Amino acid sequence: MRRAESWQYIIEKVRKKLGSWKSSCLSRAGRLVLIKAVLSSLPLYYLSIFRMPKRVANDITRLQRRFLWSGSKDGKFNPLVRWDIVQKSKTKGGLGVGNLILKNASLLFKWWWRYAIEERALWRKAVHSIHNEDQAALPLWKVSRGSGPWNDIKKLVLENQPASTMFIRHMKMKVGDGRTIRFWEDPWMQEGTLKDIFPLLYKISSQQKELIVRMGWFEGHVWRWALAWKRELSSEEVQHADVLFGLLSQNHPQHN
Repeated sequence: MRRAESWQYIIEKVRKKLGSWKSSCLSRAGRLVLIKAVLSSLPLYYLSIFRMPKRVANDITRLQRRFLWSGSKDGKFNPLVRWDIVQKSKTKGGLGVGNLILKNASLLFKWWWRYAIEERALWRKAVHSIHNEDQAALPLWKVSRGSGPWNDIKKLVLENQPASTMFIRHMKMKVGDGRTIRFWEDPWMQEGTLKDIFPLLYKISSQQKELIVRMGWFEGHVWRWALAWKRELSSEEVQHADVLFGLLSQNHPQHN
């Protein structure tokens, strides 16, 4: 579904619904309702599994704009407001049409969340095996070789875009016993991932991919951190390490 031609069925479905003879009898408010109805009737299967190409999203948006302002699929039109304002929710001063790219992204992001909570699901086991994922709750923060929906979802999450950045920033994990959370790469700290908070220390860590449970041990009921480095720390890195251990003193695994 990476090729725009594979989405032609969806585009034609939108075109037929918006291009019906009834459209000429509708007011602008009626056209707005129809646009929303067509959007909601788009097969969610496609949007929740496959990443929609920007070309396809632009084609559908073009049909929506033309229909809203002219009342037909091919008539001339003069937009009254910018389309990005029309797409905003009513609470933010828009008309609530929505953004197809963001809707597609939010549906795909859900798979990242489901991967973390559906540990025993058959689909998760299949993805884990095919893409060589590790034992952590979240998928590896890199794209594996090959193609397919799972790699497309990963690329979307890892892209430095507002939607993916917001998704990662609001994703929080409960440490528990630390057996399913990566120490450096997963967002288990309120401040963010440790690799982003302490990039200098992350570069020289010899435990970059390790789970929290392997970053220390319990002495009775007290957790002791044991961080290892590739070389001796510089004076600046020692200062960063002191701040890191200050954070770690308040965040650590819990004894079962």
